[in-house]
Amino acid sequence: GGWRAALLAALCLSEIEPCSEATEVQQLVKAELEKLLAFDFPFVYRPDDNEANQVILIRKGAADRLARWPDEATRQRLFREVWMNLSGAACAGIVSVIAAAWPDDATFAWLHQVMNGHGAGPVRVAAARELARRWRVGESMDRLIAQLETHEDPHIRFAACGELYRSSPDERARAALVNCARRDSDDYVREEALKVLAWFWWSSDTAELLLELAQPGQPWYVRKAALLFLAPAFAGDGRVRD
Repeated sequence: GGWRAALLAALCLSEIEPCSEATEVQQLVKAELEKLLAFDFPFVYRPDDNEANQVILIRKGAADRLARWPDEATRQRLFREVWMNLSGAACAGIVSVIAAAWPDDATFAWLHQVMNGHGAGPVRVAAARELARRWRVGESMDRLIAQLETHEDPHIRFAACGELYRSSPDERARAALVNCARRDSDDYVREEALKVLAWFWWSSDTAELLLELAQPGQPWYVRKAALLFLAPAFAGDGRVRD
């Protein structure tokens, strides 16, 4: 119950004008929030238990409340937490909080460090997504296509698939996704490319690609994804049924 009080107190303090009377309380609340960045229950639970999701939400909530006081010391504290926290899902959430609260050159450089060096795949994906969404410069499309085609980390290629449609999608993006769906070395990346094509570039060419990848001989995960995306539009098509 103590974590609820700390999060609520931080929310209330962020809504009032700064004053000397609130400074001491603010420091106490910030100290409690920093403790909550490493919150955990004092008992064993499985990764798929509700407690695991609650831990993620509490840790990310603490980061979000801390970011309401966007001073440099707080940013550096959250920077360190992303490298130290043992929960990859919580760290991914903290990455998003940092990018929203401090969208500047220092965060841009730090996100590149996380994308290229963090040990947890979901955290690298979060950093890649924030870079694509919040730093949309002229070469954004070229950068995402390059990541999709050449990056050695499948997590970064996965993130690039999901972000390409946001960056003024054109035929180059579609062609890169088609190539990825056919040839990427990671089946999960291929599935993500298929999903983006099916949702945002639906056409007769996309349908034919899905039919091609739904055939026997394709990796089962890619084939399953192709059939799932085909089924709603071609439920009566004998080629899909067969």
